[in-house]
Amino acid sequence: PQPVVVAVPAPAAPAPQPVVVRVAVPTPAPAPTPAPAPEPVQVVQCLKSIPPTSAAVGMTALFRATLCPEAGQTNVILHYRPVGGAWAQQVMSKALGEYRFLLPVDPSYTSGIEYYYVAGSYTVGSRSAPYRVAVR
Repeated sequence: PQPVVVAVPAPAAPAPQPVVVRVAVPTPAPAPTPAPAPEPVQVVQCLKSIPPTSAAVGMTALFRATLCPEAGQTNVILHYRPVGGAWAQQVMSKALGEYRFLLPVDPSYTSGIEYYYVAGSYTVGSRSAPYRVAVR
């Protein structure tokens, strides 16, 4: 007798499973918050100077200025010196709608007083072309 060959089906191979790969992707940083718009700057439209009417050694010379229109917190700075001397500066005090500074006139001012005003970006006179007050 001959051997009987019976074909037995092989167990089925499991179906291939999908491979899941997880990749960590960094989250983009949020866009920066835009800076607030700058505050509008008030511009001094004019600066009027009222020079001392007289100056004498041993007295005080009154320097006055007004802004038009009034520009809020703007300072008016008086730059002054004895003729040919070193420059000094003083933030002028505001009183009664005017900016004022009383300069004690000592003997160093016998040749006169040179001065100019600055308010924001506006000037009346300048370092190279100052105004002059005679001293008695």
